[in-house]
Amino acid sequence: MNNETNKKVIKGEYGYLKAERKRVLIFTLILFSVSFGILALGLIIWKSNKNFFSIAAVLGMLPAVRYLINAIILEKAVNSAVCEKELADKIKATGYEYVLMDLYMTSYDTSFPIPALAADDSSVVGILKDDGKKKSDAAKAEKHILDMMSQNGIKNKTVKLFESEDKFMDRLKQLSAKEDVQDEETVRSILKLMMEISI
Repeated sequence: MNNETNKKVIKGEYGYLKAERKRVLIFTLILFSVSFGILALGLIIWKSNKNFFSIAAVLGMLPAVRYLINAIILEKAVNSAVCEKELADKIKATGYEYVLMDLYMTSYDTSFPIPALAADDSSVVGILKDDGKKKSDAAKAEKHILDMMSQNGIKNKTVKLFESEDKFMDRLKQLSAKEDVQDEETVRSILKLMMEISI
């Protein structure tokens, strides 16, 4: 059996959003099925909805609805923030290690689909896509990332989000050329935070 096909895709890796959407949809269906099954069982046994099974079914709906909301958010993320295979292959070809893919960041009033993001010890660069309904605001997204880094003790860094894949790839090649002289701990802490503030 091929280990590549059985490997769990983790946040920040190519294919994460699609894998997470599938997982959440399965859990949503299971939770709703269990709740409706419990309700049906109570109706069959007591011929009424005034029983303990009805209460259990309603309580079972709470996590089901939570998963349903996550599924809706993930559907929106998959439609805008997924890193296409062609881009993922180009990124892999650079050999640069500190890259995240399939990120969907949210702030209080908007969302930021980021198919690919890279960091070094002094900067964060990425691709910002439109969310499908309105054009994404790069300046707002950059400020959000800077604010999050500042709140987490990561200061004096620059953030640049490109709308152009070519510009991002040019910058990624520059980062790759100086990979050996970076503070690895700083880069990893930046990437860890980027994953934490993404769904």
